[in-house]
Amino acid sequence: MIVITHLAQVAVWADHHLVVKKNESGSVTQSDVVAVSENERRVEIARMLSGQESSETAQQHAAELLQVVRESMIS
Repeated sequence: MIVITHLAQVAVWADHHLVVKKNESGSVTQSDVVAVSENERRVEIARMLSGQESSETAQQHAAELLQVVRESMIS
């Protein structure tokens, strides 16, 4: 199943996390899809939560959400 979302609370449940990045150069727009590492995933989840590139609070919240998902997969 493929799910496309802007909701961090949905994205944390993914088995694989891909990020779509848009690059604009003049009148040309290019979109790229990039697989992210576990650390990059936490950063992306934090960005989705806060809308900011670097928020310590969002980073902590993202790490906590990912931990809750990991723990629920084990039990």
